[in-house]
Amino acid sequence: MKYRLATALSACAATFFGVSLSRAVEPYSFNWGRQVGTAEEDQSLSVAATTNSIYIGGMTRGSLSVVTPNPAVGTTDGFVLRYSPTGTLDDSGAIGGVNSDAVLGLSFNGFGRLNVVGSTNNNLADTNRGGSDAFFAQYASALVRPTLLRQFGTTADDFANAAATVRDDFSGGGLKTYIVGRTFGNLQSSNRGQDDAFIVRYDGSFTTTLQIGRSGPDSANAIIGDGTGGYIMAGSLHDLGATPDTGANVFVRRYDTNNSLLPGPSFSSPGAFADVPTALALDNRTGAYYVAGYTEGSLAGSNPSPGTRDSFVARYDSSANLVWMRQLNLPGADYISGVAPDSGGGVLVTGSTVDALAGETSAGLSDVFVANFNDAGQMIWSDQFGSDKNDVATGISIDGAGGVYITGYTEAGLFGSYQGGASDAFLVRYQAIPEPASLVLITAALGLLRRRQRGPTQISSRSA
Repeated sequence: MKYRLATALSACAATFFGVSLSRAVEPYSFNWGRQVGTAEEDQSLSVAATTNSIYIGGMTRGSLSVVTPNPAVGTTDGFVLRYSPTGTLDDSGAIGGVNSDAVLGLSFNGFGRLNVVGSTNNNLADTNRGGSDAFFAQYASALVRPTLLRQFGTTADDFANAAATVRDDFSGGGLKTYIVGRTFGNLQSSNRGQDDAFIVRYDGSFTTTLQIGRSGPDSANAIIGDGTGGYIMAGSLHDLGATPDTGANVFVRRYDTNNSLLPGPSFSSPGAFADVPTALALDNRTGAYYVAGYTEGSLAGSNPSPGTRDSFVARYDSSANLVWMRQLNLPGADYISGVAPDSGGGVLVTGSTVDALAGETSAGLSDVFVANFNDAGQMIWSDQFGSDKNDVATGISIDGAGGVYITGYTEAGLFGSYQGGASDAFLVRYQAIPEPASLVLITAALGLLRRRQRGPTQISSRSA
């Protein structure tokens, strides 16, 4: 674990009127870890937290749910587990049938309900259209049964990756939930090649608002509300027939409350390398947003192993101007799988790496890492943990009370007894450590003084 004094005026600890600005403690500390699994394969693929409840969702080939056991062990069932802030397992539930199902994304609708999306090969709420259908469920409290369950799809395979609920207070449209994912079929228009990205709106019924693709694999991976009744989504597009081949490119689209397209960034690294966004987060104070994922090329720095995944995170202002972009530039494979805003305008990211971050130690084949970037793009803290096997992070969420939750799966006994299957699910909690009051006041005064000295902040196109 390492804390970096990014607010200092030099590499040494700065002083202001003779008082050191160095933090005496780490900004986050490890609180607890939980591991749950069966003798089969279990993976937690998403996490969503509130002050009192933390939910994880994923897939199991066993029977993780004590409420609804898997009717066909060996095929996958979707599951949702609820934990308390102290790490107690409070409730569990399953989504599935005799064929395969998986929970791929969790979020909250802002009115006490949990959004759950994923894929199903069963007749969950309707007759399966063919192959895998996408599904959307909501839970109000107990996980034994959803209060809402719907499925949609084509005669080909369809997967729902994430959902965001927005409230249209401006035109009286009420609650709308937007679901993003990928389809091999024709949801709105003819499929362009392999899988296409899609956006589907649910407001009592399903409406496909977008199907977009090129000749290669395409997907919409993340979506968030923008705080004004609109939403922001991110995905990747790949044109296999392009000359030259530019690989998979990142695209971010923002829509207002009337579903009109607003400016959004698109970017790619030079060459035929894949650039894939996996997560989005909103800075509620300013309307800025963060995009994170991985690149096989060089987006903001120099990838020491071109063709190998390297993590990136970028901050855009509310007008879609790039403020900064950072790339880890580690020699081995690493990627960011989750992103969450911190309480100070910065961002927390989590992911997996086969290397060691600066100041950290590699434990095994692949480790979980968490890092904190401030609003200026400086990495100010990180931690890394793992077993001697593969440990994979799939998501991160904050609870509004200083709790930071990371979920994923492990191939060993990371936080308890390993059940001997292909993998177990895990959930980790970090606790934010408040800054000393004296440091907060001094740092704020120094920041005000520096802003007055340099005038308005200039936004750079891409900083190294």
